[in-house]
Amino acid sequence: MKTLFLAFLLFSVVRLTLAQEFAGHTHDVLRVKFNPEGTQLISYSAGDGWLCLWEVKTGRLLWRTKTEFIQKADEYYTLTSFTFSPDQHLIASASANGTIQL
Repeated sequence: MKTLFLAFLLFSVVRLTLAQEFAGHTHDVLRVKFNPEGTQLISYSAGDGWLCLWEVKTGRLLWRTKTEFIQKADEYYTLTSFTFSPDQHLIASASANGTIQL
């Protein structure tokens, strides 16, 4: 039930943001991670290559970046995991090719 609620919440956030000038994801979201307080979440879509940071309460997109930084040469890998740093000022991501980024 909690997973269904989180999926609905994420769908609502993405849908709301797509209606705004600065769009969020354009493809399926593969992973979502909330910060410890539940006030922000990170979402990732391999289809559009975006890693996004959202404000949960308002659904506002705070930050996003393309995930090309995880690629080495002509390889293509998707993110396998990501998390907030303990102070919640950084996001750590890991990919299948062994790359870890902050």
